Amino acid sequence: MVIDLYRKLPKESFELLFRNLAVRDHLKEIWRVYEQFGSISEEDFDKIFNEVFRFFLRPFEIVLLNEKAIRSMIPLDEMLSGKGVFNAYAEFMNSLFSHGFLTLKLLSEPLQQKTVLDSFIEEWREFLRNFDSGFEINLSEYPFLLPGTAKNYFLDCLSHWSTFLENYEKYRGLLKEAYMSAVKTFIEVAEKNKFKDFDKFRLSFQEALAREFDCLIKSEEYLELQGILLSSLFDHIYCLRRFLEIIIENNPASPFATVSQIDEAYKRILDLKRKVSELEKRIEKLEGEICSKKSEK
Repeated sequence: MVIDLYRKLPKESFELLFRNLAVRDHLKEIWRVYEQFGSISEEDFDKIFNEVFRFFLRPFEIVLLNEKAIRSMIPLDEMLSGKGVFNAYAEFMNSLFSHGFLTLKLLSEPLQQKTVLDSFIEEWREFLRNFDSGFEINLSEYPFLLPGTAKNYFLDCLSHWSTFLENYEKYRGLLKEAYMSAVKTFIEVAEKNKFKDFDKFRLSFQEALAREFDCLIKSEEYLELQGILLSSLFDHIYCLRRFLEIIIENNPASPFATVSQIDEAYKRILDLKRKVSELEKRIEKLEGEICSKKSEK
């Protein structure tokens, strides 16, 4: 039933519905504690923070996945040092599997001959072994392997990324601070009024949160921080895109066209369409003139 609902609703509506249900469930747990003991603590509201502010954090968290792309540009020491261990373990498991398979074949009667499919698989395994060169690139050599036009984009990419991460922490902290301020205000109201109904308890929390957040999004600090975040984010994306494009362009084995090359191709296609359209109009005009001269004769 939930899958059918997910299929029919827009993704954003489906998520908003589930976030609201999760907030309500968390509030009900807090209400049970409040109803039983007459008091609640700030720690009880920690789970609600991620549900309430998820849509404000989501665009930035998606871009945080770029960290994987950035890390893949640099052969980290941990990866290089651990490669031998993983290779040794893989060889051990392969030899163990081969030994067990051979033992089973020897114990079975009659001894089975290799099929055409077995030979085909063994040949493919041999071909794939050739892709493991066994040579490693020293980390100190990496800066000299980059194309000359890519190095500055790479450094700028890391610089903008650092600025983005630093300010993202401040942005998240600002949201958390406003949220906890609303929680403190609500706890004071709840302990003073002694709510007897869950709906009034919930509405009071929503009102405290709305007032605090309304003040936050109008503050100069929030607007300035959001501007820095977006600026550093877009600069980072641009530099990362240009760096990857240059890497692809300078790889003679790459079969992929870059975004710039595709944009240039589309520009050329549109230009040719415009010229063809102009030629068609001229031809139609000439045909009309020729037909009118023939009619005059």
